[in-house]
Amino acid sequence: MNLTRRILIGIAFSLTALPSALHAFSSGSIVCSVPLIPFSPMSSTLSNPVPAGWSLLSNVRYYQPGAQVQLRIVNTDVLKKVKGVLLWAQFNDFTTPAGSFLIGPGTPWKYVSPSPSAQCLQGSITHDNPDPKTQAELIFNWTPPQTGKVFLQAFVIEDCTGNCRSNQALTQTIELFEAISINGFE
Repeated sequence: MNLTRRILIGIAFSLTALPSALHAFSSGSIVCSVPLIPFSPMSSTLSNPVPAGWSLLSNVRYYQPGAQVQLRIVNTDVLKKVKGVLLWAQFNDFTTPAGSFLIGPGTPWKYVSPSPSAQCLQGSITHDNPDPKTQAELIFNWTPPQTGKVFLQAFVIEDCTGNCRSNQALTQTIELFEAISINGFE
């Protein structure tokens, strides 16, 4: 048996012996945000047609420091589901996490785990399993910071079979401003 064939057999064995390596992101994102503008594909083959219709919605345009804001990820097709989600909030430097997402018990969400390259604090939230999530499950509560302009955005991977990395979509960016009060009036 030649060396190339032995290497290929070794690689094939490694992949079957380590199935978790094939699904490295099935338990959530390892980054705080997707900072690439324009967004560059993670997959060399994108689905056709590409996922469309995903939006991030907020129940407010101006926030009160400490008062919860509700965010929703929606699609124009109400039956669409997602396998993966990354939702983040950052100040206008686009690197500093802003505010904190609230995670309730029994939900399919978690904070992005700290690593040498990701210190998201509670400013990013991701999925903790690859189960399909309905749009009714894509509702998030976020507590804004004490001051500053904040940008929020979401990255989703639509529900599909096989390698879903080609079924990715990036929502528009939402810009929220701190509400200004003068003598009790906004």
